[in-house]
Amino acid sequence: MIVRHPTAATLFTAIALCGMLQASPAGASDSPADKAAAQSLFEQAKRLMNEGNYAEACPKLEESQMLDKGMGTQFHLASCYEQIGRTASAWALFVEVAAAARSAGMTEREELARSRAAALEPKLARLTIAATDEAIPGLSIQRDGVPVGQGQWGTPLPVDPGEHTITATAPGRKPWRVSVRVPDESTIITVPGLALDTTRRAVPSAAAPPEKGGLGTLQVIGLVAGGVGVAGLGAGAILGLASQSKQDESEAHCEGDLCTATGADLRESAISLGNGATAAFIAGGVLLAGGVTLLIAGPPARPEARRPLSVVPVVGPHAIGISVGGRL
Repeated sequence: MIVRHPTAATLFTAIALCGMLQASPAGASDSPADKAAAQSLFEQAKRLMNEGNYAEACPKLEESQMLDKGMGTQFHLASCYEQIGRTASAWALFVEVAAAARSAGMTEREELARSRAAALEPKLARLTIAATDEAIPGLSIQRDGVPVGQGQWGTPLPVDPGEHTITATAPGRKPWRVSVRVPDESTIITVPGLALDTTRRAVPSAAAPPEKGGLGTLQVIGLVAGGVGVAGLGAGAILGLASQSKQDESEAHCEGDLCTATGADLRESAISLGNGATAAFIAGGVLLAGGVTLLIAGPPARPEARRPLSVVPVVGPHAIGISVGGRL
């Protein structure tokens, strides 16, 4: 691939690089506490820089700038970066300060920042990232986790000297990664054509089990009949207990088969209740047996033919049974 070399870095390129080399806050904080903390960090950083301790000073300036963005803090941060060898970051910040000072009409600060940037420019390390096959669909290249847009491919761009990691990914391709140490000079990294990833095959989704049908017509009838049968057996038991109770009560009014009028009425009620209990037991047993048979033997309904069905037991002073709701 042909690597394109620009003749000179322009001011606009430098300003654009500021966003790549260092993230800036969206705006200054309005919190008095943040402003106070930013000022304190700035003073501490200046003292550390005067002592030659730039490694500790730079993080404090970064934090101060994040809390309360200011042109002075940014200028000192650029100076601090220069001292610890982060030349590209320092150069970009000096250029940005020069542009801001020019907009603010601060001529002396603009000239100072511009002269510092000009002195650094010949020393900049530049990294060129090229791609062997730029036509790979969805090709994505990153440097140190930051996306490198296609417009930057093949172009030498300022970077801080040191270790940098380049990664490349694309759908259906094996990812590529390399770590490179950029010295104080230009370096070219070429991303090879990413090989097809044949190991990533689509896993077929498990077939959904066939949906089971609901209760068929005969099964619903069997369920209803069985429910009525259970209710009949319950009614028979209740009537049987009531019959026995009447019989026991009549003993106080009868001697053998001789009974008073009250005793005769009680025994007649006992006989009637007993007959009802017997009939209920017989009917309930027949219905329960038939319902179980239909429920087991009846075919289920097709899934698309199912309808909501509810079966609710009903117990009242004059009736015992079940209520069936819904449609077949």
